[in-house]
Amino acid sequence: MFTLLGVGAYILSLIATLPAELLFEDAEEDALVGTVTGTVWSGEASMNGGHGLRWTWSPLESLRYLAFSIDFDMTGPETELKGEARWRPNSFELREVRGRSTGALLSALFPQLPLTCDFPMQVDVGRIVLGEGSAAVEGEIRSDRGLCLNRGGTAGTSVMPPLLAQSASTVAGSTGSISIVSSVRERIASIKVTPNGELSIKVLPRGAALLSGVVGSDLTITTKL
Repeated sequence: MFTLLGVGAYILSLIATLPAELLFEDAEEDALVGTVTGTVWSGEASMNGGHGLRWTWSPLESLRYLAFSIDFDMTGPETELKGEARWRPNSFELREVRGRSTGALLSALFPQLPLTCDFPMQVDVGRIVLGEGSAAVEGEIRSDRGLCLNRGGTAGTSVMPPLLAQSASTVAGSTGSISIVSSVRERIASIKVTPNGELSIKVLPRGAALLSGVVGSDLTITTKL
C-alpha cells in the first residue's frame, strides 16, 4: 500500500512539474521564443522584439472541450492581447484573441518576412484552427497608417494606409483564407493557411505598388505558424 502511494505521489509530482518548454519546442528551434520559465500549467516566455507571453491552465475549459486549454496574455511594446489556446492530439486552436498591438508584433512572430512594419493594430480574432485535415480562420485585424522598412538593412521605406485584414471560416480539407484591404477598399494582399500551419502571403500588384520602396514587385512569402 505504501509503495503504491509512493509511486502515485511520484507520478503526480512529475505531471505537476512538466516543464513549460514542452509547449514551445518548435518555436525555440525557430528562435521565436527565448527564456521559458514555469510549467505547462503556469509559466512565462520571452519573445522577439521585447514581447512576452504568460499563461495558466484552464481546467474547466479543458474538461468542457476535452483538450488541454490555457488562458494567455501577450504583452510588449504597445501590445496587450488576451486569448485562449487549446491542444488536441492532432490539432491546435486559438480562440477569442483580442486587444491592441503594433506591426512590430508581426515582425516578431514572423522573422522570415523581408520587411518590418510599424503601425497600431486592433485585433479581434474569433478563432484559428489548424490540423485534423482543415484550417479555419475567423476574425479581423484593423490597422492605422504606418511605415514599412526593408528588414535587410538596405534603403527603403513605404507609407502604408489604414488596412483591414478579414477572414472567414472554411470547410474541412481546405485552406483558411484572409484578405488584406486598404482604406480605399483595394485588395493589396491575400493569405492562405493550410491545415499543417503553413502560411502563404501573396502581395498583389496594388500592394507591391504601395510597398515599392521596400518590395518593388509581386511577392509571395511562405512561412509557418
